[in-house]
Amino acid sequence: MVDGAHNGASIEALMRAIGQNVPYDSMVVIFGCQADKDYVSMLRHIQLGADKVIFTPTGHVRSADPADLLACFSEMSGKMAQMCWSLREALEVAGRAVGREDLICIAGSFYLVGQAKRLLQKH
Repeated sequence: MVDGAHNGASIEALMRAIGQNVPYDSMVVIFGCQADKDYVSMLRHIQLGADKVIFTPTGHVRSADPADLLACFSEMSGKMAQMCWSLREALEVAGRAVGREDLICIAGSFYLVGQAKRLLQKH
């Protein structure tokens, strides 16, 4: 699933909508956002739905550092999280972590979503 949610309210709505409408056993969220966004709020909502989070850059010069996102998320959540330096790598890691009944969700930035759409169209 790819979604343009890029602020606290839209991430909250996304997590709620997935929880209410999409059956899955486990959800891996691939997340990247711009450094000037309120990512603390976004991460609070992601932790309520995601079982694992993979942080990656958005592909834009204003991208938040995935290491900073990981550190922030680790402080607020005991959930599994890691970082990858590219979306392609994050998709490979997520693909190895999920089974048939699991969900991969990419969100946090329109730049990341655009990059995901381009990569996924090639497959």
